[in-house]
Amino acid sequence: MKRNLKSIGEARNLVSSLRGYNIILTTHKNADPDALASLFVMYNLLELQKNNVYIVLPEGLNEAAKRVVEGFRIDIEFHGPDTILYGLYTLFDKCIILDTSSSSQLGPLYRIIDHMESIVVDHHKYGDLAGKADIVLIDPGSRSNSELVYKLIEGIYTLNSLESTLLLTGIIYDTRRFIHVSPRTFYIVYKLLSYGGDYSRALEILRREMDYSEKIARLKAAQRMEFEKCSNYIVAVTHVGAFESSAANALIELGADIAIVYSIRKNNIRITLRSNKRFHSGTGISLARDIVPHIEDLIRGIGGGHDTAASIEGEYIPSDIDKALFKIICGVLKKY
Repeated sequence: MKRNLKSIGEARNLVSSLRGYNIILTTHKNADPDALASLFVMYNLLELQKNNVYIVLPEGLNEAAKRVVEGFRIDIEFHGPDTILYGLYTLFDKCIILDTSSSSQLGPLYRIIDHMESIVVDHHKYGDLAGKADIVLIDPGSRSNSELVYKLIEGIYTLNSLESTLLLTGIIYDTRRFIHVSPRTFYIVYKLLSYGGDYSRALEILRREMDYSEKIARLKAAQRMEFEKCSNYIVAVTHVGAFESSAANALIELGADIAIVYSIRKNNIRITLRSNKRFHSGTGISLARDIVPHIEDLIRGIGGGHDTAASIEGEYIPSDIDKALFKIICGVLKKY
């Protein structure tokens, strides 16, 4: 029976009751530091409760998460999807999915949802997994999944200094160094510091020099960019081969109010959206709620995300994708 958990307390009771199970713990493709921190802390808690836990990554870690693993010398085993997909899912009782709102973000792991009880713990507002998993905890008030995991384990698990620092790293990364925060965010940061979290070390691990390929992707995004003025807002569309999120952030920094960056690989298309606070507060438009569904229809895809950041993956590529995307955005803007 499907259950939407109504409170953190209810979710905490559920998690604390998980004992003696074989559990798959997973997250989205190219897991970032926020997903990594969530996985690490949940793994330690569930193992302490005498569960047998496998961390399975659909497509590994992103570069930032790899630096976190190396920098903090995290000794934990990650498994690829093949470990589970070739009939071995029958050995597991439950699958817990962290920091993931849409089934497309699970890649080939999505099919295991039909074979065991699935539990989603996520902070994104919109995505199809909320309607498909057996048990769902969605807390958009948490600005990162690391915040949500802290709320979930508070009172039932005592964090050590490494776990506290990892959750700090996840929060710093997902809030873009505290650009997207709530009062609760700073309270949780305070608590993590009191458990021995090393804020300076977290910043140091995340700090990096942008590599050559990312710089080129950003420059090509700007070079190929088309833009239009729609209802007093600047909408920019471009394409790159990789680093879609970084390119979209770069276009916002250049002056776009909403940036759409897509990449095409074989017969699939991935679209990343970003908007600034001026756009969101001035229009009330949420990228995930108001724009993603239209693009899902356009590219026959699945997406999700936040009010000012979202992504969609699909299989249909219109002949003039740029024009189609402008039409969607400007059409939505005319309604507000």
